[in-house]
Amino acid sequence: MLKTLLVLIATSLFATVRSSALPSRMALVGRQIIPSANVVKCDFVLQPTAIIDPNATDELSHEFDVVIANALRAQPGIDTGFVTPITIIYIANLDAKNTFNVEETLGAEKLTSAQTTAIIEGWLGTTIPGQFSNWIVNTAACVPSNILEA
Repeated sequence: MLKTLLVLIATSLFATVRSSALPSRMALVGRQIIPSANVVKCDFVLQPTAIIDPNATDELSHEFDVVIANALRAQPGIDTGFVTPITIIYIANLDAKNTFNVEETLGAEKLTSAQTTAIIEGWLGTTIPGQFSNWIVNTAACVPSNILEA
């Protein structure tokens, strides 16, 4: 009993020391450490090239997460490190072009928020590949995010 108690105390102390060893401007996101200075919140209007059911909520959340993160990772000659989606919100516009407003907060391990913003805003008018459809980027605008600040 005493041995188990000592192991629990030691484990707890180790976890406390380990979590406090992260610099204050970094956070553990998923399993990756993303500096808060690298996190951006981006707003998009995305138009599918295929017919998409706007009510397929689980599939679309995953689709937008994957599409945006993969497009950022796929920049030729740029080492982004880990790209971690943090939050995603989207709304089907139910318009003739079947567009979606998408707001995603994400971070790239090796890119500053300014670098990520420049890359993503450069997608305007391009088509990025997806699982269920390719997506035309009608608008893209990003700002630094303080989501990781305590």
